[in-house]
Amino acid sequence: MLGAAPARNTQVRGPRSGRRGRTLLAGLVSIATLIVYLPALRNDFVWDDLDYVVNNPHIRTMDTAFFKWVMFTFYENNWHPLTWMSHALDYAIWGLNPAGHHLTSILLHAVNTFLVVWLAAELLEAQKDGGRPPVSADGRGILAAAGLTGLLFGLHPLHAQTAVWITDRKDLLCGLFFLLSTLSYLAYRSDMPPKPHKSYKAYLLSLVFFAFALMSKPMAVSLPLVLLLLDWYPSGRVRSWKSLLPALIDKLPFIGLSLVLSVIAIKAQASGGAMRLMSVVPLKARLLVAANGLVSYLGEMAVPAGLSPFYAYPKPGGLSLFAPRYFFSVISIVALTAAVLIAARKQRGWLAVWAYFVLTLLPVLGIVQVGEQSMADRYVYLPSLGPFLLAGAGAAWAWARLDRAERRKSLAAPLFLCAVAALVVSLSYGTLGQIRVWANSISLWSHAIAEKPDLAFAYNNRGLAYAKLGRFDRAVEDYSMAVALAPDFAVAYNNRGIAFRRLGEFDRALEDYSEAIELQPSNARAYNNRGRLFKKLGQIEKALDDYNRAIMLNPFLARVYKNRGLLLKEIGWFREAIEDYSTVIALDPSYSRAYVQRGDLYMKAGNEESAARDFQTACSMGSAEGCEALREFGTRE
Repeated sequence: MLGAAPARNTQVRGPRSGRRGRTLLAGLVSIATLIVYLPALRNDFVWDDLDYVVNNPHIRTMDTAFFKWVMFTFYENNWHPLTWMSHALDYAIWGLNPAGHHLTSILLHAVNTFLVVWLAAELLEAQKDGGRPPVSADGRGILAAAGLTGLLFGLHPLHAQTAVWITDRKDLLCGLFFLLSTLSYLAYRSDMPPKPHKSYKAYLLSLVFFAFALMSKPMAVSLPLVLLLLDWYPSGRVRSWKSLLPALIDKLPFIGLSLVLSVIAIKAQASGGAMRLMSVVPLKARLLVAANGLVSYLGEMAVPAGLSPFYAYPKPGGLSLFAPRYFFSVISIVALTAAVLIAARKQRGWLAVWAYFVLTLLPVLGIVQVGEQSMADRYVYLPSLGPFLLAGAGAAWAWARLDRAERRKSLAAPLFLCAVAALVVSLSYGTLGQIRVWANSISLWSHAIAEKPDLAFAYNNRGLAYAKLGRFDRAVEDYSMAVALAPDFAVAYNNRGIAFRRLGEFDRALEDYSEAIELQPSNARAYNNRGRLFKKLGQIEKALDDYNRAIMLNPFLARVYKNRGLLLKEIGWFREAIEDYSTVIALDPSYSRAYVQRGDLYMKAGNEESAARDFQTACSMGSAEGCEALREFGTRE
């Protein structure tokens, strides 16, 4: 019960571990993290990086239209404006050089590691002031525990996905503002009774940082509960049901933001069909998957082996409480919860850590299922902080005990340093291995297949990688394996159709496109691809029908308007073709060839002034084709 703990001094005093020493330690740990991740600068764009960065026309200009887009659209089924702004800023600086984008990500991870060390020291200092020092009382133990927590956070292989996958910039930014919000809240709580100019400034900062975290990734919705948990432990502000009400009132603005962003996030995911499994998998089965996820994450933190970029959602038929893996997971959670409740009678930290872990994972455990994955390494980026803090404090406690037992022999410090060195080496080795896995799409999906040979998703994605390299025969092999493993995998049929078309096997390509459409009638890309093939085969009416259907399903695919505009141009419908190319330009203002094509159409329609303007625009964008068209236009005059 909340009132079970004895009354303690709730004042969170200034850190006696020393701000200078804490800052130096945090800096050293973050620099070590940065050094280990430097090889990631050689990595390429992989997986969703193509949609988020490489083929995303919206991030190429930071103008009024861009800011309107980030605030009011659900691109890629997400609403995270600050994440898109981060990618746009990277594009403005680095273009499509992946090294620059990776540099930003690993710098953010290093900064987050710095903040983790600082936050760990703050929490352990507050716990020491609460009357039960978890580590040595002279402050050395607090620094040792905070440093170990930072090393685990910064170097653990489980965090490599977040740090080296450019698409997961959202977790890095969310983590940054989540940590800043928490630190600001602790500063606010430390100033009790409040000094208005200082205390409420920290409170407002905490609220602003929380809003930024939500605008980076909605997973931060759990922060109000985390702050309430901190009020219970270690600060001791909440010691009874009566003292809970003032703490809740403090959190009302945070709770309001959480509710609003939760609704937006659900709408964003539902807009692209990412919540399809919600209607297929019953709640009881989703709870079993969530239980398995909790246990699996703890196992991966303890032994980071078998990490994969994608963990497929299990087939509904295998989701039973009596299946060994789910039965073991449920029993483990019940036993672990009972154990921490018993331990909380003497040391509430155990229950606080377990509660933090569950609360921060709750939005992504799959109870409200989003996407086709059952879990993901990136989901544990922030939740891992609790167990890592517990491990760091435990190691520092063991050091203090050893130091007292071996005072004459002076073995404690050398043994502790050797253990830390071994930890750093083992974690760094595992992380460097993960960086190599994420080096390119071939290595990434080959690793996933090696870990789980029946993963259709991995074969499909490796097929995409081979197709990008022009190895369409290898791509067909992987796509064929994907549809053999998952006969209802519409996307794999569509992709195999593209490969067959590039190999000149048009009949087989047409069969695959049609199969993809039959399996997934909402697949606009399949209609677009079949339309292109119909056009190549001279079946103009069928091609036009498919393009029209694709646009009706997804009016934001610039490539469909481009293809339809080209077809309309060939059949002499110049006015309609001009409209399509105008839409292409509106959707992708950086596509210089669209200006050239529209300029040519204006010429055919007799609008020479508009044609010259389009050629001039294309030329000013660096298009050699646009400059050539402009010269020819001038020569003609």
